Amino acid sequence: LAVVQSVGRVNDDDFDDATKADKKIAKTMHCAIDNLTVGFNAATNGCISHTIAFSQKENNRTPLVGSLRRLFGNNSISKWFAAGVSGYLLTGAAVSLQQTPAKQLNFWTRGVEQKIPALQATRKISSETDCSNLNLRLYQYQNCPFCCKVRSYLDYYGYSYELVEVNPITRKEIKFSEYKKVPILVCGKDDPVQINDSSVIISFLQSYMLNPNADLHTILSAYPSSLIKGDDKKMQLVSPNKYFLMIPEKQQHVNEKILETMKESLKAFQWFSDVSDWRNTFHTWERLTAVYLGATVIMRKLVNTLLLLFSIIFAVFYNKYLLWKDSLPATVDEYYSLDDQSPDDEAIYTFEVKVPDSVLEDLQVRLNNTKFFQTLENSSFFYGSNANFLHSVHDYWMNSYNWHETEAMLNNFKHFRTQIEGLNVHYIHAKPAEDSKYDTVYPLLLVHGWPGSVSEFLKIIPILIDPMKHNIGYGRKYAFEVIAPSIPGFAWSDAPKRKGFGPAAAARVFLKLLDRLNKRRFYCQGGDWGSVITSIIAQVYPERVIGLHLNTAFVPAIAHPMILLKQLLGIYFPEFVIDPADQYRVYPLMEKLFYFIEESGYFHLQSTKPDTVGFALQDSPMGLASYILEKFSAWTDTSYQHLDDGGLRKYFTLDELLTNIMIYWTSDCIVSSMRFYKEFYQQIGRTRYFNSRVLVSTGVAAFPNDLLTSPQAFVTYKYEHLVQYSRMPRGGHFAALEEPLLLADDIYKFSALIN
Repeated sequence: LAVVQSVGRVNDDDFDDATKADKKIAKTMHCAIDNLTVGFNAATNGCISHTIAFSQKENNRTPLVGSLRRLFGNNSISKWFAAGVSGYLLTGAAVSLQQTPAKQLNFWTRGVEQKIPALQATRKISSETDCSNLNLRLYQYQNCPFCCKVRSYLDYYGYSYELVEVNPITRKEIKFSEYKKVPILVCGKDDPVQINDSSVIISFLQSYMLNPNADLHTILSAYPSSLIKGDDKKMQLVSPNKYFLMIPEKQQHVNEKILETMKESLKAFQWFSDVSDWRNTFHTWERLTAVYLGATVIMRKLVNTLLLLFSIIFAVFYNKYLLWKDSLPATVDEYYSLDDQSPDDEAIYTFEVKVPDSVLEDLQVRLNNTKFFQTLENSSFFYGSNANFLHSVHDYWMNSYNWHETEAMLNNFKHFRTQIEGLNVHYIHAKPAEDSKYDTVYPLLLVHGWPGSVSEFLKIIPILIDPMKHNIGYGRKYAFEVIAPSIPGFAWSDAPKRKGFGPAAAARVFLKLLDRLNKRRFYCQGGDWGSVITSIIAQVYPERVIGLHLNTAFVPAIAHPMILLKQLLGIYFPEFVIDPADQYRVYPLMEKLFYFIEESGYFHLQSTKPDTVGFALQDSPMGLASYILEKFSAWTDTSYQHLDDGGLRKYFTLDELLTNIMIYWTSDCIVSSMRFYKEFYQQIGRTRYFNSRVLVSTGVAAFPNDLLTSPQAFVTYKYEHLVQYSRMPRGGHFAALEEPLLLADDIYKFSALIN
């Protein structure tokens, strides 16, 4: 072990606000440094030398590279593209098939090794002489010189601590931290502190040894951190009071050669995998991603590689785009009932929400027979819906929730049904009061998504039809009358009995509904599937739409090849590609990609085999509640995964959440609603709706916590007449339910630009 050299001396001027005791500690810290023996530099330089030697050594264990070289031997653009798609699909298959390995803990007690299963730490180092009870947990890379420095210090002074190996690509293990580098030390149990930077960590522990009775937060306050702009004009986190320095700032940490060639870079990352035991620490797919993607990213020639790759993708997609952008799939009338294809009954019938008592009694029996499971300790919503929270939902549902009161509240709105293409289509029709005397009343088609329903609109409809009462809008100039249909297969609209009913069919059915109501021109508003349906209406029937307003404006890269190119260029020059206010929606790109994969499991399931999980959800009310509530939590605010209730009580009442769940349960619509995904993604020509432009005047309410809303720079490629892009101050995916006043106000501001 090596001496940690201190730079400079600690002066009283540096601690003007410190107590006398703190000053004494600060002055005596230098004496403690001299007790360390030589080792930090030696250990670190040994690690560096090993890295360099390994990168220069011939290594034949690269079968994947050889296979890729053989695969890409042909210069055909199609083969390059096919290989990329195949690789993506194979990766997805590997992820879905790979089961989480049982995590084991290597318990080291000075030479005695035991194995203790089912703990989250990668390893635990235990010292019989440690009496600190600090519960130290070090988040690290095994081969990082700064992490080696901290481990050397901990071992020398006999601290017990846990090690958590961090994946260098996903870094999900330190997702809790705003500081995204290693090492990170978490200290304490009941009221822990987080210490960043190797020198600050050692300084903190040295201060603790000098005064072990001091409060941890008090000690940490002696090492404040500040954000400053460095020489490279980027913001840096610095801790000016740290005094344990060991590696010169000019020290070369990595062999220059691994920055130049893929071969050398790959060898180095394979060694990182071996020395850090990634094989037993991470999923197979995570390990391979870290090795191959990490090796690619660290190359100096990355820019040229990316430009080449995306030039190929650009060439492939651009021709497709030119062919598709003005060509939409033909939409023809269908009949989705199993009855004889007799003409539709065009009469409009009033509808009352009324659930038979037998259905409610059966619900109580099923709730009473719910089979619960034990949630993991401190798992919150990271594993999905928290079982402890579901216990409280279950108790409230059985003993406090009153469906009859909800029915009465629902029936305060006017409900109707009419038959279109063999299906009885339900809708709410709300108009301004007759004595309100608005000069003009515009029809507004309001369309929900999944896993929502028209219950999302119960708070926003009264605002839209009477803006003056809620202090928005433009006086008596105009108001909206709202037509809010239930998508067929949702709530009280019939479920299609034949295949093929997707968003394009829903758009056609809703246009027929508006024809039946004699609404020649109208506004459209939608979120989630509602945004897809209303966008198709604007694409196919632009002459009918006055304006299109969306609170989910998702424009994928396939919509235009320039989006794909901009995403890549934005990694290096984000300020030239995306407005700074929107950059968080795209970057860090890999972090967003992995998070999208993490949150899109439901999407792949419902787009392929919806009936499989549908059977379970149709049979269990608490299973249905768990499935839907997890989506409301994740899509409303992802930062509340660490809360036991997923932040649901912060944004909604249990009555609001259970009303939506009850609509799914009492109408038996969960299976048919999930089929909507499969019908769209197996439809021939579906991508043309993404590629084709929307020429209708469009407004977007971009809520900050809605992960599906694209940056303004991307939205304009599809919605070419974007007249308003509002960056909302708060809110998530279910905006009409969570922030009805904000959404309604934005709709009125948008319509004013057109009117």
